[in-house]
Amino acid sequence: MSRHTYLFVSSPDEADAVMRVIEAALAGSFVTELGSDPYLRQDPIAVYVGCHEFDDDDIDFPDGSPLPLASQYPCLIDVRDVTRDNRRQEEVAARIFDALQAENRWKLVYIDDMQKVLRSHDQSG
Repeated sequence: MSRHTYLFVSSPDEADAVMRVIEAALAGSFVTELGSDPYLRQDPIAVYVGCHEFDDDDIDFPDGSPLPLASQYPCLIDVRDVTRDNRRQEEVAARIFDALQAENRWKLVYIDDMQKVLRSHDQSG
């Protein structure tokens, strides 16, 4: 069974900058095709960047406070391993999170299967 590994980013206006950081972290390039979100393929991994339709009340932070996904984290990074290797999928997501966090430009949250917040970063703190 496949799990969804998502990272959410605070700035949709800087999707290009986010993609450049991911490209550097993974040593690859995003492809944009008509009708599809930009994606970076490194078989068996695929990384998609786009907007999402999750609501603010879909998941909570570990302290129980609601996570404002729709209002404060409008950019979605979806990391998929087509062979369903969850460990590899999570390792790639963690590398992307680390690279984005190092930039210290955006608020970030890393969520496992829309069930649990694994990590978060607030650039102001």
